[in-house]
Amino acid sequence: MTCEEMAKSYRLAARCSRRQARKHVVAGNLLAASEAASHAGLMEECALEVERSDALPMPRKENIRAFLKEWYLHSRFEGRDGPVWGANYSTLIVKSASRDLDSYGVSGISMYESRTGKPIKFGRDLSILNADEPPPQIQRKPASLGRIIHGQAW
Repeated sequence: MTCEEMAKSYRLAARCSRRQARKHVVAGNLLAASEAASHAGLMEECALEVERSDALPMPRKENIRAFLKEWYLHSRFEGRDGPVWGANYSTLIVKSASRDLDSYGVSGISMYESRTGKPIKFGRDLSILNADEPPPQIQRKPASLGRIIHGQAW
């Protein structure tokens, strides 16, 4: 699905939610009307974010690699390059993130792979987009024994 198609589907969902909100107002169910209107606003915001991210140019692979190297645990990124996971495992991760950025305008790092222990969502400008929380900070102190045992130490 292209960014244009995704934005179109978000706008369609917003239109349907607004229609539902009007029906609930006529029926006198104000709580349901409020929830439907809130959902419509959220869908409009999603459509705008997709359109905005589609307007940004794609970052170079070297920049994506540098960003991922900064935010990934070493043991989950370049630490896996070798005979077990493959000689170019980190390159595959970069290609996957690049494909996501090209197709959807966003990509992410799971909480298990992140140096912060929290999921990270990022856009084409390689800025962190987790809007519901402050930007994560990279853990600068040595890893705990539990993280070392489970292969998450860096």
